[in-house]
Amino acid sequence: MPDKKIIFFLSLCLVFWGGLNVCRGQADGVKTGIIKNKEANPRTLDIRPAPCPRVKDAVYDGARDRFNHIPVFQLLDADAGQGNQYKAYAEMDGKNVLLLREVKIRYDYEDTAIIDYEGPHPITGKPHVVHEGNGGFYANIHYAVVPYEPWIAEMAGLTRPKGPLRGRLHPRNAGWRGATQAPPIDRQTLLHMAVGKLKEIEKDNLRPALRTHSLIPGPFLSKSERIYDMCEWGDTAYQYPEQTLRYDEIALWDWDYSVKNADHVLLIVWEGDEEDWLIQQKLIDPFHLTDDLIGVFEIRKEKTGKPLTLVNERKDFEITVQTGDLLDLNKEMK
Repeated sequence: MPDKKIIFFLSLCLVFWGGLNVCRGQADGVKTGIIKNKEANPRTLDIRPAPCPRVKDAVYDGARDRFNHIPVFQLLDADAGQGNQYKAYAEMDGKNVLLLREVKIRYDYEDTAIIDYEGPHPITGKPHVVHEGNGGFYANIHYAVVPYEPWIAEMAGLTRPKGPLRGRLHPRNAGWRGATQAPPIDRQTLLHMAVGKLKEIEKDNLRPALRTHSLIPGPFLSKSERIYDMCEWGDTAYQYPEQTLRYDEIALWDWDYSVKNADHVLLIVWEGDEEDWLIQQKLIDPFHLTDDLIGVFEIRKEKTGKPLTLVNERKDFEITVQTGDLLDLNKEMK
């Protein structure tokens, strides 16, 4: 007989916490805490994952989240001091903003089956494939919002190019003279744009007019420190196949930003991975990002007067947004 303290998550759950199943197959007496298991898809757990302290009745209280109440991660990104980036924080007043309302995931993008890199080995040049390592029970989901540009939408697969040319002309492309085709922009470029690292790959000329960046918190407590309690998403392979969380008081973008196309944006969502260990073992190029792109969504302000639900191409991620005001303007916003 298995130990009573082992949680078998293949059984049905009979108890629900705030509408989210966090007790699948739990045994009496099992402790609650932060999962230390490093397996990406753990079949069993010896403790129940602790719920996020900012979640009550399946609603995340963004007013208590100093890092995600308004987007602030762009302040830590490499391009924080460039161009108009200061406006992302300085002009965010919590009024007439794009609010996060709900997220539903069916895949956590922590999976050893995911290919992080496929191409020539950075040293030998021989064909080389690198799979994602074991990232553990938790998944950290990020977002970025940028003003809409046709060439970004095309690169993200949201639009098809007009005419025979695959690439779009971009006026800020180095060497552009009005007749030169811009080089195709790949997935790596999109991810570097989202995290503010275009300069690393010598494509800083493609930097958008403005960019916000922060996290989409999940229902589970993944790290607890004096400064901040990190809340992330849990395993979907065996533990919690579908996770839904509603949000109060989280702004993704300010429609009043003083940049072109501020009322027509692209929302980029990805699951963050750590590539340092791959770089240290010289398995990938130092500037190759292993983050997993979840989806890119086009949003027009006029369509967000009511809740707008967007679904990615894989149908494993849904996000609902709506225009409104933050009701609780914290100290960082005064």
